[in-house]
Amino acid sequence: IVVGFDSLFALCLLDGFQNIGINGALSKEGDALKLACFLVREKKGGSDKVALLDDRLLATPGVAIERCRQVAYNMAELSFHSVKKSFGLLQYYDKKLFDEIKKEEDTVDIYEDELGSYLMKITNCDLTKKDSLEVTKLFHMIGNLERLSDHAVNVAESAEEMHTKKVEFSATAKRELSV
Repeated sequence: IVVGFDSLFALCLLDGFQNIGINGALSKEGDALKLACFLVREKKGGSDKVALLDDRLLATPGVAIERCRQVAYNMAELSFHSVKKSFGLLQYYDKKLFDEIKKEEDTVDIYEDELGSYLMKITNCDLTKKDSLEVTKLFHMIGNLERLSDHAVNVAESAEEMHTKKVEFSATAKRELSV
């Protein structure tokens, strides 16, 4: 993580803003997050999106929850792309694409573990009712996204089996899959 200036100071600043009533200036959704992102930035060129879940953000639960939303969005994109790829394998099997889907599922598992652990840490913070509800929604969402990724692997494995056994869908089934 690259820090604009001492990150502990930055988080104390954010906490201080909230304590002295500058909340109004940061009341638009995402303003506090933008400030925190400026103060605690991710490493340039870093591909590890889970690294956004920095324990220092727990001092400001709203910011930490917003970061969880960002990471969950990355997880959702990966899961969605895996599903699309897996259905593509049903029409044209490609071992390299199959391996990508399996690797992406492993990454989604890491997202689920890291996000789940981080959300548990957030539950130990002093949360508003709204924040508590958001954490609950995120818990459900990451479970569903992980399951979606598992389904992508199941479809890919079916495509692999069909390829190995030289089995094809009927013309009607192929049309339905292309919708």
